[in-house]
Amino acid sequence: MGEFLREYGVSAVLATLAHVLLFALLLVGIGIPRPALVPVVGDVEVMEAVVVEQAVLDARTRRVQEAEEARQAELRRQAQEAERRRAEVAQQEAARRERAERERLEQLAREEARAEESRRQAEDERRAREQAERRAREEAERRTREEAERQAREEAERRAREEAERRAREEAERRAREEAERRAREEAERRAREEEARRQAERESELRRMMEGEERRRRAEQAGLLDQYRRMIEQRIVRNWARPPSAQAGLNCTVNVRQAPGGTVLDVSIGACNGDEAVRRSIEAAVYRASPLPEPPDPALFERNLTIIFRPEL
Repeated sequence: MGEFLREYGVSAVLATLAHVLLFALLLVGIGIPRPALVPVVGDVEVMEAVVVEQAVLDARTRRVQEAEEARQAELRRQAQEAERRRAEVAQQEAARRERAERERLEQLAREEARAEESRRQAEDERRAREQAERRAREEAERRTREEAERQAREEAERRAREEAERRAREEAERRAREEAERRAREEAERRAREEEARRQAERESELRRMMEGEERRRRAEQAGLLDQYRRMIEQRIVRNWARPPSAQAGLNCTVNVRQAPGGTVLDVSIGACNGDEAVRRSIEAAVYRASPLPEPPDPALFERNLTIIFRPEL
């Protein structure tokens, strides 16, 4: 119906309005009293008037019927035309629907294909994701395992290092303790040695003082004996000296004598001397004549090389 109004809306409305107007005029004409055209003169006039009125009414009725038939024919024509147009529209609509259905089916097929592709891609992505997750999980497990192994290894190394450090520390403490004990022993021994050395030094010092006193005493004695021994030699030489005429008072000569055990003179030389050559030769001759020289009062005083100061009294 909507399609019919869109196709024939204006024409149908105009035709309907024309027929309604025609019926309204017809009805109005029937209902209006009409004045008599001629005066009523008996029944003849009345019959004539009735005949005229009936003829007019019949004519009007025919016109109305004709108009109605024409309207009905027009309506049938319009209905047929509308039916034809509806058929065309229905055919077009069917074709359109068929195309729409075909396009819908094609679209549905494409959507199904896209959905299938999406499902396939989603499945591939799911598989890839699951594979990636599995690999990630395996990698995480591997890393966790390696981390646990590394931590266990580091813990073992740390414990071994701590054990080694503990042993090294104990060894160091033991060595330090032994070293301290050794040093204490050495210190005690050193102090004992020092004390013993001090005591020994004191004893030796005391002994040395005693020996030095004895030595000084002995040397004093020996010095006295040595002086006595030298005076004996000098006197022996002076007694054997033949004074030359050139000898003068204040004669002072150094005489170097080399002797053998028993006093035998082996060699004589004159050192510093304030006498002349004759005096020097006379002194040498006197030494040789004094041989063998007197023996010392103590054999320890014997000297192979003697230095005599020759100072005769003139």
